[in-house]
Amino acid sequence: NLVNKYSGQTLYISSQNQNAELEIYRNLDQIILRRQYACLENETCADKSFPVKTCQDNFILIQESNTSEINQDGNCVFIKGSRENLPKIADEFLFKILGIE
Repeated sequence: NLVNKYSGQTLYISSQNQNAELEIYRNLDQIILRRQYACLENETCADKSFPVKTCQDNFILIQESNTSEINQDGNCVFIKGSRENLPKIADEFLFKILGIE
């Protein structure tokens, strides 16, 4: 997705890393309508009060993992990596959607 896909839309997020999450917010808060924590359908949800969303929605999932990668499935973007590297991987995602590479 390019940045205009998020413009004026609600951004749903599920995050295991506050620093990576803050990178996303700092760069997208001025263009999105609002942000909302959510849970992805068919996955374990840490907070039952969060809405359950699908990859039809603009959804960014930041997950700690042994592998570093950015994947997209529909409107879901999965940002994965080690705790130390997740902010850098979030920056890489932002560079891609802003067309900076």
